[in-house]
Amino acid sequence: MSIKNLFVPELVEQTSSKFNNDIRVYQFLNEYRLEIGGLTQSAQIMADIWQEGIKFLLPKNLKPKTIIMLGFGGGSTPKMLNKKYPKAKITSVEIDPVVIKLAKKYFKADSIHQELINQDAVEFIKKLNPNKVFDLVLVDLFLGFKIPEKFQDPKFLKLVKSHANVLLLNRLNWDSHEIDSMLFLDLLKQTFDPIIHKTTSNLIISL
Repeated sequence: MSIKNLFVPELVEQTSSKFNNDIRVYQFLNEYRLEIGGLTQSAQIMADIWQEGIKFLLPKNLKPKTIIMLGFGGGSTPKMLNKKYPKAKITSVEIDPVVIKLAKKYFKADSIHQELINQDAVEFIKKLNPNKVFDLVLVDLFLGFKIPEKFQDPKFLKLVKSHANVLLLNRLNWDSHEIDSMLFLDLLKQTFDPIIHKTTSNLIISL
């Protein structure tokens, strides 16, 4: 750690991939932060957002033994899940091999007790055994600030829900993103009975 990143985030690596044009890793104090397209994808703040959503939206008596994380990033959320539910089998799915490489290099992704799969989330879900159900599925599928339309399609989410006892979705919920999230909620209500929890910056939705 340099003196510089005691005061401001220090860019330690910048790259791109087939899926993401601008991938950056910053170091600030003792923490690395992964940004893709300008949006923080992995850092303690992301783990905190998910932990808050889990606290308010999961049934109190549920201690998941099987967890799917769609959208791995640097792995801050799976790392939190590993600590919170040490006996759970965690499977993380990430489409971008460059992101996986950075997660292993800077975020100790190999130290997480999980199965990390390099695959498109839609294809992963489609190939699951129709009878396979996980206790908890988290969906955190961003490309920069955008969530691709295929991941917002109620048909896709209905398929994911068929494999989940509890399904949680992450959305941005500030400035113009708040309008997008409300429109998305209206769309969801045509198929589901969503329950929401608002964090300071995000919206966690339970289906």
